[in-house]
Amino acid sequence: MIIIVLTNICNQRNITSVMRRFQDVEKSLIAEGGQINYTSLSRKLMILVFILIGGEMVMMIYYETTSTYQAEDGVTSLKKIFTWLWLFVPITITSLARVWFIALMNISELYLGITNEILDTTGVNLEAQAEFPARKWTKEPIFDDSLGQKLMRLCHLHAELGKISHSINHIFHLENLLAMLFTLLLSVTQMYFIYLAALNQQVPPLFRAADNMILSIYYVLFGLWKVFYVIWSASQVKQQAQLTGSYLHQIAIAVDEVPCYRFINQLSVQIWQQRLEFPVIGFFLLDMSTIGTFSGAILVYVVILIQFNLAGGS
Repeated sequence: MIIIVLTNICNQRNITSVMRRFQDVEKSLIAEGGQINYTSLSRKLMILVFILIGGEMVMMIYYETTSTYQAEDGVTSLKKIFTWLWLFVPITITSLARVWFIALMNISELYLGITNEILDTTGVNLEAQAEFPARKWTKEPIFDDSLGQKLMRLCHLHAELGKISHSINHIFHLENLLAMLFTLLLSVTQMYFIYLAALNQQVPPLFRAADNMILSIYYVLFGLWKVFYVIWSASQVKQQAQLTGSYLHQIAIAVDEVPCYRFINQLSVQIWQQRLEFPVIGFFLLDMSTIGTFSGAILVYVVILIQFNLAGGS
């Protein structure tokens, strides 16, 4: 946890650089007619912070009020409070450190969505222009340098947002790896000791909370949710970036001219070559398929530990 917090502090300069690049993209989107509204994003982040702090607080309070071994071990009220703060503060700070990654990825998703909205609006207007009766008689071309330059600028913005997203992933890749490994280890350990507690077998003092089934299940699910939400945020950026090619081809269909088809195909090749992937130091990708792999790994390790216990290997 200390490494995660220190890494986040050291990355503040890089985060500032990313925010400057976002400001340049914001100005370009506004110049292209995009409307940027941060209300839903700020509301989402506020709810996320509330869930993270509230979730950790509920877990720690429930842990302190339901643990039965404290009275047996002669733990005083002052020591209970000190233990609660010693556990709650670093865990909460570690959880809040992930908000930076989620917030930056959500900004990238927002800007990619606005880019796609501009392309969609352009396609709708061009389709209406193509259906205009006078154009059917004159057969005047719709595709011109003005439209081509606009599409080129939007594709450049798409490429810039892709580079910014890669930079965000690179800034937080070590933090994400450590958080996921920590959650994997803790989830496997907690689930195994839940199994031991259910069989009334001895549980180490550090994991005596496994005696409380509700607290243990909540602890595992809350930890997994924090990891899966990070993966989901990155996958949403990738999904929004993939939609850009579809909106470009809708413009080509609306115009229905050979020069436009050729130009759109060139832009589509550039977008395809700039596919967004978010590797975590080469171990795995921040993709929805990783959630299934992550869950499967936890179940496999838990089954292995249970088999060792049944065989008398514990």
